[in-house]
Amino acid sequence: MAGASGIAQSRRLLVASALAALVCAYIPGAWIIVYPIRLFVTYIHETSHALATLLTGGAITQVIVEPGGSGLTLSRGGLPLIICPAGYLGAALLGGLLLLLMRPKLGSGTLVSLGVLILAATLLWGRDPFTIIAGLVLAGVLLGVGRLLPANGSDFAAAFLAIQLCLNSILDVRTLLWLTTATDAPNDAVNMAKLVGLPPLLWALLWSLASISILIAALRAAWNGNRSR
Repeated sequence: MAGASGIAQSRRLLVASALAALVCAYIPGAWIIVYPIRLFVTYIHETSHALATLLTGGAITQVIVEPGGSGLTLSRGGLPLIICPAGYLGAALLGGLLLLLMRPKLGSGTLVSLGVLILAATLLWGRDPFTIIAGLVLAGVLLGVGRLLPANGSDFAAAFLAIQLCLNSILDVRTLLWLTTATDAPNDAVNMAKLVGLPPLLWALLWSLASISILIAALRAAWNGNRSR
């Protein structure tokens, strides 16, 4: 019975956060909520590049988050074949992980962990004023919400952020598809194509399929409770 009750609560969180995400997508003025989430997703994207660089023996010079929501990671060394896809796939994987962690009374710890991650990335690699200020504000909000909200509130906030991260990671790859077909702008798919030789569009499509697959698998596991019997 306890297990069934926990699954039911997780499903309610999933539905409520999905509805909130839908409202934010269509209600005028919701950009006030969506914009900080856009910056958060960019931080995760660039931090994923940074971590992939460090894990493959490279070094980070700077992480840049632009006011418009784009970003850039400046680095030396590492394995480009792992670093290039790490931004899009890292964001998708983290979103999927947050969905799997979407359980009653786990929201506070999830939000605090995300706040610590953003704070560490900002202090270690932020150099320009906007990146530093935005990172400190995001980290402060995540830490504050995680510590001050009651359990129900922090659970919902963590679930909402998980949904938003998953959706934004897919939308980002959709933007990448457009960039590779309609512009000559440099991007991760173009960099990957230069390394391997296959067309940028192919890499954008592969990363898009991977992100969608991660989302579907995570949603299915979250809905079913992801509990071993």
